[in-house]
Amino acid sequence: MLLNEKSILMLQFEKMLPAQFIELHSSIQEEHSPNFQLIWPTVITDPEFTYVSIIAPHVRIQLDDHSCQHYCLHFQSTFLETAYDINPKTNSLRVLASSNALNILVLLPSLANQFNKQWQVNISCAITSLLGEMLDRFPEKQKPEPVLPKKYHSDDGLKSARAILYATRYMKKHMSNPQLSLQNVADAIGYNSNYFCQEFSKIFSVSPIRFLNHLRVLRTLQLLEQSELSVNTICTLVGFTNPSRLSSMVKAASGMTPLKFRRSKKMQSI
Repeated sequence: MLLNEKSILMLQFEKMLPAQFIELHSSIQEEHSPNFQLIWPTVITDPEFTYVSIIAPHVRIQLDDHSCQHYCLHFQSTFLETAYDINPKTNSLRVLASSNALNILVLLPSLANQFNKQWQVNISCAITSLLGEMLDRFPEKQKPEPVLPKKYHSDDGLKSARAILYATRYMKKHMSNPQLSLQNVADAIGYNSNYFCQEFSKIFSVSPIRFLNHLRVLRTLQLLEQSELSVNTICTLVGFTNPSRLSSMVKAASGMTPLKFRRSKKMQSI
């Protein structure tokens, strides 16, 4: 495949994701942004009480804590604009980060330092995964109700959207199981596998299996950067039975073999 053909495919894939990365700042920009923004502390001192804010487009940022610096990540999301009732003038949501969300937050700045299209797609995948974590943890009084397509304007449609969100949590929890299948996830929410795949793709614009594989690759990159575990051990932890397959997926995502990726991260930290 020619390089420009590969770039076109990556661009098309990224546009299908619920979130598309724009840029990351290590300080907060005061002006109103036309993009969605994620705000979190640059230094996480207390993992159990770390909050992340989602700021809707054209909303001025107001921080409760001015004692520390914050990252400010800009992204676009047709999913948030159309699937949820986002008020562009007043909406900002503050959520206590889960342990999975913290792992993604730690990884985002290093991903953003890469300057090629493949890494931009990886960041967009990471943001998508982070949004899934955050949307599930909204307090009930803040949790937005999905605005579904007309044919889903019913209690059944709303239940379907919530079931699909539960399915993403199920995949994250059980992705270490190499036997985890589309049928397993569908059974967990009481859906027929074909119907589940159809409904999942409507909400996330990617298939469940592709979403699961991106979760596994993202977790692999985290473990390579943050631990000294062997590739074989990581392979087992993320649910792959074949280390060669894992290596090829890491290389496709990062442009490097797992060991080269780990060495590059160590060099960046020196």
